[in-house]
Amino acid sequence: MIAALPHAQWRVHFIGVFRTTLFLSLLVVQPVWGQDRTTEERLDRLAATQQTLDGEIRQLKQRLLEARVLRKVAAEEESRVQLDLDWGNGFQMRSADNAFHMQVGGRLHVDARVQLDEDDPERGEGRDTFRVRRAWIRTNGHLHRWYYWRVVAALGDRSMLLDAWVDVRYWDALRLKVGQYLAPFGQERLTSDKFVKPVDRSMASTFIAPWYEVGIQLHGRLFLNRLSYAVMLANGNGISLSDENDDKELVARVFLRPWVNTTNPWLRGLQVGGAVTYGQQATASVAGMGPKTTPGTLVYSYADGTRRDGDRYRWSLQAAWHVGPFTLRGELMQMDERVKRTGAAVDVTHTGWYATAAYLLTGERQSFGRVTPRDPFDPHDPKGGWGAWELAARVGQIQYDKGDRMLILGGHGATQWIGGLNWYPNAAVRVSLQYQHASFRESIGGTDSEDTMFLRLQIEF
Repeated sequence: MIAALPHAQWRVHFIGVFRTTLFLSLLVVQPVWGQDRTTEERLDRLAATQQTLDGEIRQLKQRLLEARVLRKVAAEEESRVQLDLDWGNGFQMRSADNAFHMQVGGRLHVDARVQLDEDDPERGEGRDTFRVRRAWIRTNGHLHRWYYWRVVAALGDRSMLLDAWVDVRYWDALRLKVGQYLAPFGQERLTSDKFVKPVDRSMASTFIAPWYEVGIQLHGRLFLNRLSYAVMLANGNGISLSDENDDKELVARVFLRPWVNTTNPWLRGLQVGGAVTYGQQATASVAGMGPKTTPGTLVYSYADGTRRDGDRYRWSLQAAWHVGPFTLRGELMQMDERVKRTGAAVDVTHTGWYATAAYLLTGERQSFGRVTPRDPFDPHDPKGGWGAWELAARVGQIQYDKGDRMLILGGHGATQWIGGLNWYPNAAVRVSLQYQHASFRESIGGTDSEDTMFLRLQIEF
């Protein structure tokens, strides 16, 4: 009936014109009708004809109304939300015009850890153990095309709110983000933990680079995605904490991908960037804070009663290179902060770096994101593949300059090597077997090193 709508409109106009023409024609040909036809009879005939035409017009108008109603119902049907299932990004609900979108998902990381050196209960967070490293639930999506959101909660003994933000994206070049999210600083910090090649991030990234912060951010992408930038004004106190003074921390990052649109595979994946932070942290306590190895051993830490007492400045230089199945990425970063325990304040500088390399033995293409196997593993399919297999390794170091030894406990720094094998049966599951060796600049708990094996099962839902 919708398809017949233009024809119905044409008939309405035609009948109206025909009725008028017929009336005029009967008046014109009045003498030909014969002497026995009176004017009254002719008027009766015209009235009957008009009544018939009026009835047809009413029917056509009703058909037009019904067609409009059906067309509106059809449009509403097309705009109804459709439910799709995507095991890579969780359950999805999306409108046909993509104006509304919602995902619900999560991740689970379960570890088995074996210490290979002799037992020492004074070091680390425990010895041989099973551990639920992460259990997160999330929801994200967008409303009315432009308003994106994300909420992530960590479950377990240390339940906390992680992501909780809204991002207004009217233009790619200028976006506004408010809430709690990863501060735009470190390359490894900004890479999702499910895509970090070793089982956890480096010592430098976890201690020097900021993590989640509460604040407001302007960010965007320019020059056909060749340049991305972000400028954030944050409390500077960390995750889920209100500011303790009126001073804020400024975080800024620029990342360049000059050849992202080229067809040259050797240049397309080359990327460089830098980031800085600056703020006043006058009263925040830093007691017990310090870098940790992957098993959780404190390399060094601030003594009890130590607090920040002035400026804090951080910078980072970062680079990455993805070419086919190979990736190489690294970062150099430093943090200068003024701290105080008793007496005069002291400036302390922490410096760290890492370099990570990985190679997909099965030939898939590397990136900062998900590894999707060419041939997913299926034990019930004779023609199924074995998933994707990857060799990964990282070396990293952290240290501090020797200021006041009364402020810092433990060693002076550490170097960490970690490497192993990652298996991706499909795009949602990862199994990692990795070995870690850390050597300490000074003896910690009576030893100069530690050796650990890790086995992790990671799944997204």
